[in-house]
Amino acid sequence: MMLPCLAEVEKRLPNGKLERGSSEDLVKKQWERRDYFGVHPQKQEGLSYVGLHVPVGRLQADDRDELARLADTYGSGELRLTVEQNIIIPNVDSSKTEALLQEPFLKNRSVGKTKLRALKVTEEVERLVAVPKPVRMHWTGCPNTCGQVQVADIGFMGCLTRGDNGKPVKGADVYVGGRIGFG
Repeated sequence: MMLPCLAEVEKRLPNGKLERGSSEDLVKKQWERRDYFGVHPQKQEGLSYVGLHVPVGRLQADDRDELARLADTYGSGELRLTVEQNIIIPNVDSSKTEALLQEPFLKNRSVGKTKLRALKVTEEVERLVAVPKPVRMHWTGCPNTCGQVQVADIGFMGCLTRGDNGKPVKGADVYVGGRIGFG
């Protein structure tokens, strides 16, 4: 089946046909989400990377300093950011991963007031709903959907709505079943 936009492009080409760059379809039809949390072996022998969850994507300056210290102490001094606003510490000697995971900073994360509502709703959903695999929730207050709510399993986009008295109140549009890719 030809996509309508492809048919329009081919209609405008001088020879009326778009040549394929490859004889095989290089686009994966089923995109599988990668889970970076926890300890994972790297390709390099004896090294691991450690994926850390940043609750609701919020870090304070002191948090960043502490993450830099952990990267220097346990890895190569490098930190990587994921598109979900989480952290990866790469190049950790596999023999040091347990010590890294025992660091107090990784056990005592706090969250700023501005994102507290997102965290509370997330905790409540986790308390009420049991599912066989992780559920990805994205939050945004940005009308440009900076938080990518459309690709989350559950997406929340902050908005204004009318309360019982007809006056504007804070609310959220909820999106369910988002994914990346076609189909």
